[in-house]
Order: sequence, then structure tokens, then C-alpha cells
Amino acid sequence: MRRQKSDNELTRAIELD
Repeated sequence: MRRQKSDNELTRAIELD
């Protein structure tokens, strides 16, 4: 679950890009 949160943040950064 903790790893998913990190992945989610990475995905959000990519979407922002």
C-alpha cells in the first residue's frame, strides 16, 4: 500500500507533465 502511494505520486507528476 505504501508503494502504491509513491507510484500514485509519480503518476500524478507524469500527468502534470
